[in-house]
Amino acid sequence: PNPFNSQTRISFSILSETDIKLSIYTLSGRLVNTLINGNISAGKHCIVWDSNGVASGVYLLRLNNQRHTRIHEVVLVDNSAGNVRTRGDVPLRRDTLAHAMRLIV
Repeated sequence: PNPFNSQTRISFSILSETDIKLSIYTLSGRLVNTLINGNISAGKHCIVWDSNGVASGVYLLRLNNQRHTRIHEVVLVDNSAGNVRTRGDVPLRRDTLAHAMRLIV
């Protein structure tokens, strides 16, 4: 879900085996956490981000390999927060995205 509270599931598909990196950043570009950094098989994958200890706010999930980068904006809220609107996918390099990677949050 987006916005989410405490934990969120990050699902993504990879077309062929590759080295990937899945990281969480603040909007100012500070690295918060790296969830995956290594080789992963082709197919659908799901990982849980446990955001305990991370302040409420907007974060960027960045999934990349040697040829493609995909970024998705997520909103972490506390229990007292109301509905928050997000902008959705924000590509870094539009020319290389194609359908090679799909990040669904």
